[in-house]
Amino acid sequence: MCQRELSLLRRLALTWTLDRVLGVLDQQEIERRRSLARTLFNDFWSGVDEKPVAFVERLDRAEDYLNERLAASGEFWRLDANTRVTLGLPPRSNSPDNGKNNAARG
Repeated sequence: MCQRELSLLRRLALTWTLDRVLGVLDQQEIERRRSLARTLFNDFWSGVDEKPVAFVERLDRAEDYLNERLAASGEFWRLDANTRVTLGLPPRSNSPDNGKNNAARG
């Protein structure tokens, strides 16, 4: 493993430790996560013509996809109720399918 990779792993470990132990994220990390969530959200909905009108419903439907992609990319955090608050995103709605139906409704 090269020095750069070790440095990155140490930084990720420190970020993970601070996040888990202290529950504190700096603004740069919050913005990084918001940007990543936005990118994955847009990936999920790209090419879909009929989308729910409400942003919160679109976010609810995309949540499982976002979490799968976060895990696949090596991120340790997931989009959950606490993360939504931290990132300034709306809480889950009380939609009939509770966001678990990943197909867009017509």
